Amino acid sequence: MAIPQTALNAAHCARAIATIARTRLPALNAPSRAALVQIAERLDAAALALETEDPGTLDGITITNTLPWDAYAALSHADDIAANNPTIGFPADLGRYVTAPIFGDDAPMPAPLQPRSAVLAGQAADLIARLHATHAHLKTATTPDVTTALLETAFTLHRKHARLAAAAAFDNARPCNQH
Repeated sequence: MAIPQTALNAAHCARAIATIARTRLPALNAPSRAALVQIAERLDAAALALETEDPGTLDGITITNTLPWDAYAALSHADDIAANNPTIGFPADLGRYVTAPIFGDDAPMPAPLQPRSAVLAGQAADLIARLHATHAHLKTATTPDVTTALLETAFTLHRKHARLAAAAAFDNARPCNQH
């Protein structure tokens, strides 16, 4: 039986995000590097499952909007690792980027920052607007190269948001911002 194109597209997303994780390794401390290596390994496992596990059928019709169990387990573990390591700049539900071609999911958005500084608030709004625009383009991407480039942009914006979140938390804790 042939693997559905939706599963192949999801596998491409998983491999692209795994590559993004590996490119970030040199710039991070040991615990963050370890988390990214584990995420990349889980994404590779998910991609392999998506590329090789035959889809289910119902009354002779191939079901294209399902996720193989092995891919689901690998993505869930990658999500857990990302959630437990926010400083790596990956969204806690990064698996939604992978499953979007299968389920039509919206890509994950970071939590609002609510900085007290007008400058940081403006930066946060700009990042969110850019992420929304990137997600809109990602939904309409038709080639693997464009998808990869948009995923790289999205994950760069997620990393910038994580850094801005740390700066906003520090700034919000300053005595002059305690009112």
